[in-house]
Amino acid sequence: MEVRSTEGLDAPDIGAPGADAASAALDALHEGVLVCDMLGRVTYLNPALRDLLGAARGEQAIGRHWGPLFTEDSRRRIERDGLPSILHGGHWQGRVELRGAEGAARACVLSLSAARRGGLVGLLRPAEAGTGGGPDTLSRSEARSERMEALRRLAGDMAHDLNNVLTSIVGYARFLTEDLPKDGQPHGFAEQIVVATQRAKQMVDEALAFARPGRGERKAVPVAATVERSVAQLRADLPAGTTLRLNAGPGELAVEAEPAAFAAVVGHVLKNAAEALEGRPGTIEVGWRVTGDLRQLPGLGKPGEPVKVTIEPAEGGRLQASAGAPDPNRRFVELVVHDSGAGIAPAVMEHVFEPFFTTRQPSKGRGLGLAAVYGQIIGHGGAILLDSAPGGGTTVKLFWPSAPVVDAKATARPGRRQLPRGQGQRILVAEDDRVLREALGEMLQRLGYRPTLVNDGEVARRVLAEGSAVEAVLTDRRMPNLSGTDLIDWMRAEGMRQPVLLCTGYGEDLNPAQLTRASGVAVLSKPVDAATLATSLDQLLSGPPD
Repeated sequence: MEVRSTEGLDAPDIGAPGADAASAALDALHEGVLVCDMLGRVTYLNPALRDLLGAARGEQAIGRHWGPLFTEDSRRRIERDGLPSILHGGHWQGRVELRGAEGAARACVLSLSAARRGGLVGLLRPAEAGTGGGPDTLSRSEARSERMEALRRLAGDMAHDLNNVLTSIVGYARFLTEDLPKDGQPHGFAEQIVVATQRAKQMVDEALAFARPGRGERKAVPVAATVERSVAQLRADLPAGTTLRLNAGPGELAVEAEPAAFAAVVGHVLKNAAEALEGRPGTIEVGWRVTGDLRQLPGLGKPGEPVKVTIEPAEGGRLQASAGAPDPNRRFVELVVHDSGAGIAPAVMEHVFEPFFTTRQPSKGRGLGLAAVYGQIIGHGGAILLDSAPGGGTTVKLFWPSAPVVDAKATARPGRRQLPRGQGQRILVAEDDRVLREALGEMLQRLGYRPTLVNDGEVARRVLAEGSAVEAVLTDRRMPNLSGTDLIDWMRAEGMRQPVLLCTGYGEDLNPAQLTRASGVAVLSKPVDAATLATSLDQLLSGPPD
C-alpha cells in the first residue's frame, strides 16, 4: 500500500486480456472488492464497496491512497498486521472499520491478499454478515481473541516508551564507564547501572515477544543443543529429588526461528515447569520429534486469519488451551514439556496466555513468560497446546516449523572486532524525546560522526530541503508532525538517496526484511547501544555489498 509498507509488491495487471470479464464478475459480487497498486493507490472499487462507502466517496477514492477509506485505528492495524502477513503467507483476515458516508464508521471483515501478478486485493463484507452479530454476541473464543489483541497493543506501546528511556540510561551509563577511572568506585557504580538496564531490557523483550514477535532473521536452529543448554541452566534451581528426563526424537532436528527467540521460549517453558513443582520433588520430562499432524489441536485457524485461543475440556477432567494458524503443508518439530506439578485451575486457564497475568507473588513473577511463548509461537507460524488439570500436572506442546539441519561450524560467529568509526560524516538525528536525542548525539560524536539534532520529522525535512550536507539520517519511527517513515517517503520522492536508520520501539507496522529491499534503509530496534549503532551506520554508509 504505502511505499513504506509494500516495497517490492507489483501493481496488478488491470489491462491484461480477459480483464473486462474479470471486472464484470467482480462487479456482480455482493462483497466489496478493493484493488490497490504497489504505491497504495486505489485502482478499482466494485459497486458493493461503493455502496458501503457512499457513491461520492467511492468516486473520489480512485487514484488516491487507500488509507482514508478506513478509520485511523484500522489503517494502522492493516499496516501493522495485514501487510507482514501477506509478505510471509499471502493472506490476512481481520475486523476493520470503513469510513462510510459522512464519515460514519462501518464494521467490516477484510480479507487481504497479494494478487498473483502483484499488488493487493481486498474483499470486504459487513461484520454482521456471517458473524452472528456485533460484539455483544461474539463467541467466547472471539472475545478472548479481541482481549488478547488489546493486550498486545498495550504491551507494545509500553515497550516503545520504556525502550526510549532505556536507550538514554544505558547510553549515559556507557559514557561514564568510558570517562571514569576504571579503578574507582564511581566506575563500578556505572557498570552496575549498565547491568541493571540489561535486566530491564530483558523484561521489555518479553513484552515485545508477545506484542511484536518474529521480526528478526530466521535461521535453522538445532533443537537438541538449545534444549540441553536450557536444561543445564535449570538444573541448579530444581528442588532436591527432582527427576529431569530428556526424550529426544530420532536424528538431528532443527526449527526455523530467530535463535534468541527459540532459546528464550524453551527457557520460559522449562522455568515454568520447575516453578510448578513449588519446591517439592517431582518430574519434568522434555521431548521432541517431527510431526506433520496438528489435528490434535482444537480450534486452529488458517494462515493469515486472526489467531484465536480455544479452551476445551479433555479426558479426565482436564482442560486444553490451544492457539495458532499454522501452514497445513509444513512439517513441524513438536517440543513437549511435562511437569508433575499442581496443574492449572480452570479460572486461570482462561487467562493463561495473557501478559501481566500471574498467580504468583509479586516478587516471584511478572506474568510475561507464557505470553512471550504464545507471541513467539504465533509469530513464527507455529502453534501451542497447553493441557492441564488441578493436581494433575501440566503438559505444554510447542509446534515450530521445521528446518533442514545446518552444520554448526558453517554458522559459527566471527570473533569480536573493534567497532567501526566514522570519518566526520554529518548525521541528521530526528527524535522527539530530548533526553534520548541528546544521548544518540553523544554516541555519534564519540563514534567519530558530526550529529545534527532536530526534535521532529518536519524540522528534519526542512533541514534536508535546505540542501545541507547530510550524509545519513537517524530517525525515530513515531514523531509528531511527520513520522520517520513519512520522512523517508518524502526523501525518496525528492530524489534524496542518503541512507536512513529507522529507530523503532517495537516494530509497529514495519517489516525489516521488506525495508532492507528499499535502497539504503535499515531498522534499528530500541534500546540502541553504541555497538549496534556503529555497526549499522557503517554498513549503510559503506553501501550494499557487491
